[in-house]
This record gives sequence, structure tokens and C-alpha cells, in this order.
Amino acid sequence: MFKYLSQQWFDRGRELDATLDGFPGLDARLQYRVTDGPDGDITYYWIMVDGHLVEAHLGEIDDADVTITVTYADSAKAHRGEATMSEAIANGSVEGDVQLLARLGQLRSDDGHRGALAEMIRVTQY
Repeated sequence: MFKYLSQQWFDRGRELDATLDGFPGLDARLQYRVTDGPDGDITYYWIMVDGHLVEAHLGEIDDADVTITVTYADSAKAHRGEATMSEAIANGSVEGDVQLLARLGQLRSDDGHRGALAEMIRVTQY
């Protein structure tokens, strides 16, 4: 089991993603701020190239395309599929290229990505 939003959890997600087909041209630099978690606030970032998660780390990134701020509870619900990302951020905020964020939604409609997400949910301790 991997603790939700831990570096080990990010590493496992990146390993699974490396086995999936990409989406050419889908590049993004995403900054996340998760508030009110059991261990306090968490800041992390993802860098995606051609639809592949090439970096996923705790901390901050310069020049994010999109910055998402959401509560831990809403983030966990979105991860488990109990809420959409749009629903999760309704109580939070999004800054930056909202259209890019919408394009990233296509990853959840891909069978391979859905399978990887199901595996991540199975191995995650919230």
C-alpha cells in the first residue's frame, strides 16, 4: 500500500503510466496545492509530455501551466472516482490554462489509463 500523495505513491503512478500509450502533443506542467490533509497542506507537481507523466514530485515547479488548489477530502474523492475533477475544484480554485486542464480529461476516458487508475486506487491508503 502507498500513502496517498506520498512520494512513493507518485513514483508508483509514474511507473504505471510508463506502460501506457501516450497522447502526442498533450504536454502540461501542473502545480497542485492540497489543503487540510491529515498531515497538513501538501504541494506537488506533475510534468506531462505527450500524455505521459514524466515527473511527479512533492514541492513546487516554476512556470506551471495550471495551478489547482483543492482540499484533501475533495482530492481523494476525485482520485477514487467519487467526484469529477471539476466537482473537486468547485470548492477550490484553478489558475492558468483551463482549456489544457479540460484536455487532460481525455486521459480518464482511455481504457489503459482507467485500468492504471483502478490499480492506483487499489494500492492507495487514504
